[in-house]
This record gives sequence, structure tokens and C-alpha cells, in this order.
Amino acid sequence: MRFLVHDSVADNVLIERSLTDPAWFDEIYLRYRDDVFRFVARRVHGNDAADLTGDVFARAFRLRSGFDLSRENARPWLFGIAYRIIGDHLRKGWVRRSRGPAIAAGWLGVQIDPAIDAVAAADVAQVRADLVAALGKLHRRDREPLLMVALDGLSYREVAKILGIPVGTVRSRIHRARVQLRELLPEAAQRMVEEDEL
Repeated sequence: MRFLVHDSVADNVLIERSLTDPAWFDEIYLRYRDDVFRFVARRVHGNDAADLTGDVFARAFRLRSGFDLSRENARPWLFGIAYRIIGDHLRKGWVRRSRGPAIAAGWLGVQIDPAIDAVAAADVAQVRADLVAALGKLHRRDREPLLMVALDGLSYREVAKILGIPVGTVRSRIHRARVQLRELLPEAAQRMVEEDEL
């Protein structure tokens, strides 16, 4: 049975209902499939992103009885599952080729229409390449909290929950990542990072 998306029903209610009627979990999938796909696609090659997104929801469905029903929002929980699946994927060597820039390919979506301003487009392309290369040099432990906040729109508290670390540790890892980026980036790319608050 297919349900229409019920925006007014909190995620924890949907998950609780899915324990007795699994079809309710479809609502969670419909609500978060695009967010989870973007989260995954920023970290793995495009062809793998769809498969891993499916794995995230399959695992979430199996683990739904362990969801903390006092939490209304399932998005951080799903991102936590995605983070672990991506880690498993990378450790198994499925994406071992050029871990830096190759994995970083989906991180930054800055685009300028070259027909409008070819010079600006070339500048943005170079800054983007510099930034992707620098991000690829950061240790995953520092890079991931930074990307979760800057690109995925998560709060420090949500990142802490996903990674299973204190909020203070999230803050220090993000600070360390920003300091390392400043050291690795040319001046033009540094300005972009500061303006976009990456």
C-alpha cells in the first residue's frame, strides 16, 4: 500500500508505525531519499551513489526498531547510517583509485555559464580544482565534519551524533580542517572558502 507523504507526521511517529506496518517506512524513504543521495554522491563516484543510497534505506529499515523514538527527525540518523556505509565502501577498496580529488568530485557545485563570463568560469574552475585537491588531502576524520556542516547543512550537534563524538570534538576537527585548508590553498581559493564559510 502506497501512502501520500504526510508532512505533518513526525519521523519518529512514522518509524514507530512502521514497526507494526512496514509500509509506513515508505514515507521515510520518500521524505529523505534525495537528501541521502546527495550526501552519498558527494563522497563516492556517481555510479556507486544510487546503490549505496539503496543500501542506506535497506539498513535503516532493518535497524528501525533501534531508532530513538524521542527524536522527531530521522535525517541525522539516516546520514549516520550513510556515513558508516560509505566508510565500509571505501575500506573495501571499491573506490580506492585516487582517494583525494576523485572522491571530492561531487563536493562543490559552483557553476558559472561560460557563455556569460568565460574568465570568471575559468577562475571558478581553477579555484574549485584547488579546493577539491586540498579537501582530498585532509584526513577523513577532519574533512567529514567540515563537509557535513558546510555542504549537508547539519548542525554541530547532529554531526556529533552521527560520528558518535562530543560536540567539542566536532568543533576542534572543523577548526583543524579550516586551518589546514588555509595552508593548502592559494590566495584566490582561500577567499572563496572564507566567503562561503567552508
